[in-house]
Amino acid sequence: MAICVLLAAGPAAGGDAAAINLDGSFPDWRGIGTAAVDPAGDGRAGGPDLGRLYLANDSEALYLRLEVGSETILQNPLLSPAGNRLRLLLDLDRSATSGRPVEGLGVELEIRFGEREITIYDAGGVGREVPPEPADVLALPTHSAANFEIRVPFAAAGSIDLAERLAAGGELALVLLEEAIGGDRLPDAGAVVYRVEPAAIGPPRPIPLGKKKAAFVRLLVFNVERTAIAQKQAVYRRILQALEPDVVAFQEVYDWTPAQTRLFVETALPLDGGRWEAFGVADTVTVSSLPILAGAAVDENHVVHLDLPDGRTKRDLVLFNAHTPCCGNEEGRDAEHDHLMATWRDLLESAGPFPVGSKDAVVLAGDFNMVGFRRQLDVLRHGRFIDPANGPDFRPGRGKGSLRSASLRHSHARRVTTWRRATSAFMPGKLDWILFSNDVAKLRKSYVLDTAELPAKLLEDLGLERGDSLVASDHLALVADFKIKR
Repeated sequence: MAICVLLAAGPAAGGDAAAINLDGSFPDWRGIGTAAVDPAGDGRAGGPDLGRLYLANDSEALYLRLEVGSETILQNPLLSPAGNRLRLLLDLDRSATSGRPVEGLGVELEIRFGEREITIYDAGGVGREVPPEPADVLALPTHSAANFEIRVPFAAAGSIDLAERLAAGGELALVLLEEAIGGDRLPDAGAVVYRVEPAAIGPPRPIPLGKKKAAFVRLLVFNVERTAIAQKQAVYRRILQALEPDVVAFQEVYDWTPAQTRLFVETALPLDGGRWEAFGVADTVTVSSLPILAGAAVDENHVVHLDLPDGRTKRDLVLFNAHTPCCGNEEGRDAEHDHLMATWRDLLESAGPFPVGSKDAVVLAGDFNMVGFRRQLDVLRHGRFIDPANGPDFRPGRGKGSLRSASLRHSHARRVTTWRRATSAFMPGKLDWILFSNDVAKLRKSYVLDTAELPAKLLEDLGLERGDSLVASDHLALVADFKIKR
């Protein structure tokens, strides 16, 4: 199982075939041997300090688990403490005479993470850049971290013959380094050589799309990409009818009022003897088959109090619907995440914008644009405020302490990406989250829907078309089913 650090010309040790879920967490790496260990403290001051590297593969891709020593935003050269110019060099045919000659390798594929560039080199070393989404190159988490997992499909090499050879069990060599004065290199000399293990690993067990019990509360979270829902109504109608949510948290509804959004949902999913209700602030709109007892703005986000039927539970549901600032607006995202949690603390302490029960369930859902610092996720999960002016820290999950995060694996694939854009230099990422109080709200199912991954028979049964997710939005639909304790 162990993999050696060797000169590129040396023999390779055996690889680990494994079913890796691309989710930015690492339980599925247990039992996979360390491929290389780089000494600590040998990088430039404040820059990435490469540590342990783990490698695995399935029949389609190489997987890397990489320690970078300190908090780093992998796809941003500016926002990490000292920036990063990390790059991955892959010699996929173990020949120094084909591909781009660099670092003793013949490189067929180069990934510059900080610069967000992927280059394929032909046998003569001539390169062409490719976007990460069509190449299906992934790196998670999208927010800052000290540990990452990376997926590089064999097909990303641009050669069908090479991809087939690797999948059947070929050798490759790689080097990781930071292209900066004094930047770290893994390994310090030579290359890490890996023998791909022919993998008889099937697809993941599909997550059934339907709700198991009628009493569960199904939440659909969907960023509709600048009110694409208004221009592509047939697509959204099919998705709503296939998923049958009880509550929908929309973001980026710019051209419709909450009343117009409610009418569309009601037309797509008429209630037997009931009526959908809606509440909205800025571009966030919640449409609910459950009565909305109250609602309030939290910056340009909002919170609603939903009345659960007494026959199901004596508790109600507090739902935060968020679309926090995008991209490099770290200060704005810091402030809004703090304000969301300060509002939940105040609601628990009977000091919020409306009264709630002390044991009501809480769910925070939406597009949190988690492409910046992890602290913005930590305040949501753990109640640790970024700005002390927002008051004392608290336990947002009450007796459970922190809020839980829905896993949100794709229903038919081993990944948790919620956003992608074919023309973007950014890799597909997890920008959207569903967080909940596990003491009251028991998660029974969660998944991300990407119709491109569904079997033809399932598409037909549900009345969906393969391209629906791609046509609908650059974000994917998130689904979570909750059982609320009695």
